[in-house]
Amino acid sequence: MIINHKNINNMKQNKVSYVVKDICEQYPEVDPMFIYEVLLKRGIFKWLAAREDIIELKNEIREKLSLLEDWQHRVKNKKDWKTYQQSKGYIKAYEFILKRIRIITHSTRFRAAKKDPAARWYLYLISHSNGLKEKTGKYGEVIVK
Repeated sequence: MIINHKNINNMKQNKVSYVVKDICEQYPEVDPMFIYEVLLKRGIFKWLAAREDIIELKNEIREKLSLLEDWQHRVKNKKDWKTYQQSKGYIKAYEFILKRIRIITHSTRFRAAKKDPAARWYLYLISHSNGLKEKTGKYGEVIVK
């Protein structure tokens, strides 16, 4: 199957076992345990688990932000202006963090690490072979328009 910016989001992701299954289907002679070992050694296990943790953190921050906004309304009604101003700063800080986490978790799958030129070159090649215009975005992703 040719991967492009339209069908990539329909593919299952975020499990090491999906990667192992895909490789074993293409190369049945490769021992699955070897693939697991390589993925573990290269940190893929860690980063897929870290991605889950980041999503959980995003949800926790969203809950904290909601509690802060409720607290802010109570403080405002009591006319405690000093505390109200502090609450605005806290909310702004949480909103900034939440925005950055959303950028990370909602980024395109057409993305490679900035320090991995081979992977970035692969993205460049497949984006051009699919007849797509591309440019490299701020966060290392290939933006397909």
